[in-house]
Amino acid sequence: MGTFIKEKSEIVDELCMKKKSISKSLFEKIKSFLLDEKESVLTFYCFGDLNMTYYDGERNYYFDMSKPSCLDENIKKDPRIPEYIEFYNEMAAFIKQDFSACRWDNFGNREKMIRECGKFNWRWKQKYPDLVE
Repeated sequence: MGTFIKEKSEIVDELCMKKKSISKSLFEKIKSFLLDEKESVLTFYCFGDLNMTYYDGERNYYFDMSKPSCLDENIKKDPRIPEYIEFYNEMAAFIKQDFSACRWDNFGNREKMIRECGKFNWRWKQKYPDLVE
C-alpha cells in the first residue's frame, strides 16, 4: 500500500501532515528521546505501549514506552520518570486525534489500491469481490 500512498503524496500531505502538525516542543522531545538514546521504559504485562523508530539514513533509533499506569512503584521512583510520563501523555494525546480524513481510502486511488493489495487481504476479497481477483 505504501507504493500507492506515495503516488498520492500531495493529497496525503494535504489531508494528513498539514492538518495535524506536531508542536515544536513535542518534536523537540521526540528528538531528545530518540536521538539522545534515552533508555526505553517497558513492562511486559500491560497493553498500551507506544513505540517509535527513526532512521537517519545510517542507523535506526528506537524508543519504546509502556503506559504510565503499567509502571510499578519501584520504576516510578526513578527521577527520570516524570519527564517520561509527560512525554508519553503528550504522544498519546497526539496519536488519539481524529485522523479519519487521512484514511487510505480518501487519497483518490481507492479502487486501484483494493485491486492491487486485495489479493493479499482475505477480508477485502470478501468485501470487494468485484474489485479483487
